[in-house]
Amino acid sequence: MVMLLMATVSVVLSERVLTRLSQNQEAYLEGLAGSYLDGVAASVSPSVLRRDSWEIYDALLRMKPRKAAVLPRETVITDAHDIILASDRPEVHPTLALMDNAFRGEFKGSQMRLDIGSKLAFQIRPISHNGEMIGKVYVVFDASSLLRERGDVLLALLLTNALLTVVLAAIGFLVVRRM
Repeated sequence: MVMLLMATVSVVLSERVLTRLSQNQEAYLEGLAGSYLDGVAASVSPSVLRRDSWEIYDALLRMKPRKAAVLPRETVITDAHDIILASDRPEVHPTLALMDNAFRGEFKGSQMRLDIGSKLAFQIRPISHNGEMIGKVYVVFDASSLLRERGDVLLALLLTNALLTVVLAAIGFLVVRRM
C-alpha cells in the first residue's frame, strides 16, 4: 500500500514539475525569439521598403548571435506576398523566389510552435510601416538545448522518485513487520 501511494505521489509530482519546466522554457524561448524578431524587423524594415536584398542579407548576418542557449538556425525575410528578399541561408531559400509552401506551413499563426521531434521552434513576425504590412520575418530556432534539459530533468526525477519510493516502501514494510 505504501509503495503504491508513493508511486502515485511521485508520478503526480513529476508531472507537475515537468509541466512547470515546460511552461518556463517556452516562455523563455518566446521572450528570446520575440526580442530577436523585433530587432530584425526594426533593422530591415527600411531595406524591405526599398527591396534591397543585399542590405537585408548584410543585416541578417550582422544580427545573428553566435553564442546563446537558443540560436536562430534560419532567418528569412519576405515581402508582403511571400517573395523572399533575403535569407541567411540563400542556398536553401534563394532571393526573389516564392516562399516554399512546406517551409511556410511550419509557421502556424503568430504564436511560436515548438516541434519536439525535430527540436526546432518556428515563429513568424510581420514587418509593418505606417500601419501597413510590408513584409515578414520567418525564423527557425534550434531548441535542442532546452529539450535536452527537459530530458535530463525527467531522468533525474525518475531516478530520485524510484529511489525514494523503494526506500520508503522498505521502511514501511519494516515498521509494519515490527508492529
